Amino acid sequence: MYPVTRHSSRLKLRELTADDVDAVHAIYGDPAATEHLSFTPRTRDEVGGIVARGIAAATATRRHEYVLAVVTQGDDGDLIGITRLASDPHQQKAATMGFALRPVAWGVGYGRETVRLTLDLAFAELGLHRVWAARAPLNEASAKTLLAVGMVEEGRIRGHVYVRETWRDSITYGILKDEWAAQNEPGRRALQAACPIGLTRDALTVTSAHTVPRHRRIIDVHLLLIRDSRVLLSLRQGGYASGQWQVPSGHLEADEPTDHGTVREGWEEIGVRVDPDHLELAHVIDHRAPGEDPRFGIFYRAHTWDGEPYNAEPNKCGGISWFPLNDVPVSTVPYHAAALHHISAGRISSKYGWGAEGA
Repeated sequence: MYPVTRHSSRLKLRELTADDVDAVHAIYGDPAATEHLSFTPRTRDEVGGIVARGIAAATATRRHEYVLAVVTQGDDGDLIGITRLASDPHQQKAATMGFALRPVAWGVGYGRETVRLTLDLAFAELGLHRVWAARAPLNEASAKTLLAVGMVEEGRIRGHVYVRETWRDSITYGILKDEWAAQNEPGRRALQAACPIGLTRDALTVTSAHTVPRHRRIIDVHLLLIRDSRVLLSLRQGGYASGQWQVPSGHLEADEPTDHGTVREGWEEIGVRVDPDHLELAHVIDHRAPGEDPRFGIFYRAHTWDGEPYNAEPNKCGGISWFPLNDVPVSTVPYHAAALHHISAGRISSKYGWGAEGA
């Protein structure tokens, strides 16, 4: 199969080109990126050979290996990672996979998206029966990623890899085609992602041979950063609610889990990196503005984050500032202010804009 392209809301897998050597070297030559891999940092010449072999494998008469670039969406998407899927000669219709990302791309859910795209290639396009992966025992981030996409920890291979002058064990994970299909039935993953605690199927459009389409809700995701009882707000500039303060937020994209959408918005708007596993569901608000369709607002609190927040979208935002959680400015977007009031009171859900039964 050539050429290969796979897309998610934020990433794309594509074939390697000769122009990718420097970008791949930024991964395979980086001590942090290779800390838990099966090799030590590579030189640029060595990476050039890896890229050349990947290109050659892509056009082989019978393709047994897929070494693909992981790039961000957009006309000038950056190469942030490499993913590899290779036939396992010891099993029928099986392959092993591995991936690596640049450290600057860690902590925002790109690993999960990369693995999902790779598994989708393996099962949906190549018709494989089983895919397995191995990680270093100390690579806990990889463990979380593999488990999050539905892979199962299967065991330990002792003395599996010789690297840095010592033998190292590997922890193995696997997933079968039927298991992947079960968690990726049409609409199921998107439905599960968009339905946190307190939301029901009726909140979304659900269709099948036996159901009638129901009403649709737009879902907004919000990132709560709280420091010393003060919450970070950004000042809207232009468009909806211009001149009002808000929790950093945005619309959930298609086929995007709510936690990943929250992480993405945090990176795009205030330049912080958050591990989805460090998010806690803080509040869900069912809100409606006059003359507009109802929406669900999902607020996640990040207990830890990397980087100091800054105004990453000056064309849309007039600035950021910290305010007491229980005393936000009067000029705060009304449903944001209502949600923050309930959050400070410890309530997990609320309504706003529905009349007397609302906030």
